[in-house]
Amino acid sequence: MSSTYSNLGIELIGTGEQAGTWGITTNSNFSSIIDNAIVGYVKVTLTTAGTSGSPNTLNVASGSASDGQKRIVEVYSASDLGATCFLQITPATFAGYYIIRNSLAGSRSVRIFQGSYVAGNSVLLVSGYDAIIRCDGAGTPKVTNILNNIQGTSFSGLAATATTATNATNAAITNDNATAVAVYPTWVTANTGNLPLYATSAKLSFVPSTGVLTAFGGFNGTATAATALTVANDISTSSTVYPTWVTTDVGNVPQYVSTTALTFVPSTGVLTATAFSGDGSSLVNVNATNAVNTTYTTITDNVSSSSTVYPTWVSANTGNLPQTVSSTKLTFVPSTGVLTATEFAGALNGTVGATTPASGAFTTLSATALTLSAPKTITLSTYTVTTTDVSLRFSTSNCTVTLPSASTYTGRVLYFSTITAHSVISASSNVIPLGSSAAGTAILAATAGKFAMLQSNGTNWITMMAN
Repeated sequence: MSSTYSNLGIELIGTGEQAGTWGITTNSNFSSIIDNAIVGYVKVTLTTAGTSGSPNTLNVASGSASDGQKRIVEVYSASDLGATCFLQITPATFAGYYIIRNSLAGSRSVRIFQGSYVAGNSVLLVSGYDAIIRCDGAGTPKVTNILNNIQGTSFSGLAATATTATNATNAAITNDNATAVAVYPTWVTANTGNLPLYATSAKLSFVPSTGVLTAFGGFNGTATAATALTVANDISTSSTVYPTWVTTDVGNVPQYVSTTALTFVPSTGVLTATAFSGDGSSLVNVNATNAVNTTYTTITDNVSSSSTVYPTWVSANTGNLPQTVSSTKLTFVPSTGVLTATEFAGALNGTVGATTPASGAFTTLSATALTLSAPKTITLSTYTVTTTDVSLRFSTSNCTVTLPSASTYTGRVLYFSTITAHSVISASSNVIPLGSSAAGTAILAATAGKFAMLQSNGTNWITMMAN
């Protein structure tokens, strides 16, 4: 009968086998295999990290000594292998346990498994730590860390990688002022007892390098000793925010807001209050509904706007009063300088229509002397009447006259006369003679001493007097 082999690779001599040499085999079993299985130690030196598909191996040989038969295994590398290392225990049918230490350089972890790699059936051992692992050698072999499921009434020492340290009263503390990424403070659900630690990653975080503690729901309580607050410059928020205020200028007092009485919009810089007080002498660019004690306002010289604006007025000459406009009664156009009212009253001093006269009507016009433009003598064959012409005398040649637009100058009066026997006609059919309603071009016949008075009716020029 041939020899067989145990789980540890011990050779079991068959009946009648190895006559005269069975002692050699037996001694080998005890001195090499059984010794190693109880107290054997090996340093397994890795030169490559390996992969899940092409890992480093720790083999349990049959009938001869091998590293995989040794109970204590130290996984070692002389230099950083650049990645997590993979160590496969063979054969996949081996069932047993190891005390393993990770001594890999570069703080590299080692992934230990049996058979085909399955992450959930493996143990990840981080650098610098020890583990007691169990290989089940089953059909789908699984490697587990026995210390993950250990139970006892009490433990002492440092539980560096403990998942649940039920009665732990001390934990190792490391002072970290350098980490620049967010970490998460831990908390418990009661102030006594043995409880799990929690973190709330989306609500409470801390950055050790800056000392900034962030609570996304805000902070409650009294910051009694706070003397400085972090201020952020915000000129982009387009929603309404609320300036804060306190009830005294010293001491530790709560801050308040007044949501319906005092607001601010950072993107526009607009501060809104139900009222402002003070003399306001240093304020500029103030938009106020009621500026109760305003003595000055900013004035801008505007001579370019072509749209209609509205002069303002008040109801008395003293006091704090609202400014009012009369949009259908009093208007002004800055680009033209035209002031329009339904009626003007009072003395009219100065020159009316100096350069570009405006059309219009006075209900009553009283003057000591009314001075018109001086008569002008025309000797040209064509002439365009200007805005300041009143009286025109024609001589030397027949003349075709371009009259102003009747619709622009409703009510305007023009005087024409001839000095020599030459005719005067209009360039357009817009002159209605005496005794007719049909517009034509004739103004004066070619006879010396002829005259005519024309007045615009808004459509044509009407001959009011002629000879």
